[in-house]
Amino acid sequence: MNSIKTIKSANDFAKDYDRYVQNYQWIGTDVLFGLMYEYIQSNQVLLDIGIGTGLSSELFKKAGLTIYGVDGAIGMIEVCKEKGIASKFCIADLIQDKAWFENETVDHAVSHGVFHLIGDLMPIFKQTAVILKENGCFGFTYESIRNDMDSYTKSAIEGICKKQNLQSGIMVFRHSEEYITKILAMNGFSILKKIEFTAFTDERNRTKTYFTGIIVRKQKH
Repeated sequence: MNSIKTIKSANDFAKDYDRYVQNYQWIGTDVLFGLMYEYIQSNQVLLDIGIGTGLSSELFKKAGLTIYGVDGAIGMIEVCKEKGIASKFCIADLIQDKAWFENETVDHAVSHGVFHLIGDLMPIFKQTAVILKENGCFGFTYESIRNDMDSYTKSAIEGICKKQNLQSGIMVFRHSEEYITKILAMNGFSILKKIEFTAFTDERNRTKTYFTGIIVRKQKH
């Protein structure tokens, strides 16, 4: 995966991102918050992985949680800072297996609209397991391998398919249910909830993109 190209694309898009997604019925943030709601409390800390402009954290912020954010796109983080959503940030390339916040723990974590831009998700789940408290919840979305796989090819990792987005030139990915289940088990997570939903709709060409949303819990050792 060429993360440098993906991060550059995100930086170039940062100022227009919020306006763009509003035109595409971007409801995944609401779906993820609804699925997580019963597990959160107003005095807790939530980490948004791939926080971008902070859209995925806005409802959690309104619910009284303290937000931490990690992202590789400085331009996105600058927009998020202007909105006052997160209290701490870490600039990091999510494909690298490096700690995000040293000597910190969080109660919960979310990542929405990120995993389809990343091939191997193992570094993310590994670092999430490190920073997340026991019994903490992690809510995330991904684009699953489906029947409509035109122009996708298998990657070097079993359970991951890829293609180049013709508009942006960046690589996008889909992950199999078996791959997700495997890396969850390897990092000590158990599934609480799972749903497939329409992530966004492009009215120009009448296409819909579907995400799978999952809430998992970090198991006790």
